[in-house]
Amino acid sequence: MPTMPLSQALDLARNHLKKGRPLEAIGICKAILQSAPETHEAYLLLSQIAQGAANHESAIGFARHAVAL
Repeated sequence: MPTMPLSQALDLARNHLKKGRPLEAIGICKAILQSAPETHEAYLLLSQIAQGAANHESAIGFARHAVAL
């Protein structure tokens, strides 16, 4: 993924999720967290994706990590 501002990358991930492409959103969130591991918005988005997939344990884990930041 080309380098882009953090806010733009988060918007792109949100747009992918909104358009029904959660795998693309997950990939972007993971890329964000590799370069900026303190980005709570990426963890919250991953939590939302996990919740939508009925993976409640992961959703809670991502949400807790976001709150801890």
